[in-house]
Amino acid sequence: MDANWITVFSAPEYFKVEVVKSFLEEHGVDGYIMERPDSAYVMLGEAQLLVPTNQADTATNLLQGRDF
Repeated sequence: MDANWITVFSAPEYFKVEVVKSFLEEHGVDGYIMERPDSAYVMLGEAQLLVPTNQADTATNLLQGRDF
């Protein structure tokens, strides 16, 4: 992954991250989901939503005050 991406949201449930990604894309913000499974238990871990650094402020402002 390019260093020009930053994590703006994460959750243990992949579907929650997918909902947030769709929300941001509707507002013109690109997103990429990275899954980070626990090394000992593959079913555990978290999914992270990354956005380009030049869109991070927009993404953060859109997510502020929202409960996903």
